[in-house]
Amino acid sequence: IPVNAHFGGVLEIEDHQPLRFLEIINYRESSVDPLELFLPSGMIDLDGLTLEGRGRICAAFLEAPAASQPEVEELTGLCRSCGLGSALAICPPDRESAGVYVAPGRIGLIIASNLNPLARLAKTSIPFKVHTMAGTAPWSRLFPYYELIDRI
Repeated sequence: IPVNAHFGGVLEIEDHQPLRFLEIINYRESSVDPLELFLPSGMIDLDGLTLEGRGRICAAFLEAPAASQPEVEELTGLCRSCGLGSALAICPPDRESAGVYVAPGRIGLIIASNLNPLARLAKTSIPFKVHTMAGTAPWSRLFPYYELIDRI
């Protein structure tokens, strides 16, 4: 399924549901992963999300062809059933969702960043660096997800 990554930002959550993006940085206009910038900003509130169902997280907004929605929903369900991350929301075409307009003929996908657990670390005095991984990996290094526990 071809997807276009549009931006990363700070997503406000209310009642465990995406409400709106508070801050965004377009991927096309930045040489740095926007989520790396928001992580140490102090804007992320995982405690509120964990305790009260409302808070702020790092998230990305992507678009895919609207015709792929059944497959996206199927893959999202499969990922959830395997305990993997999946879309927080699938946004309908030609409408606004979470404060973002989704183009006609496209669906929007709101995806939580895998950097969110580091937000707690950012509140400590423990130094750390985030390096976004981008690129390709040799096919020989890939393996099925269900082998992960045995490989750890």
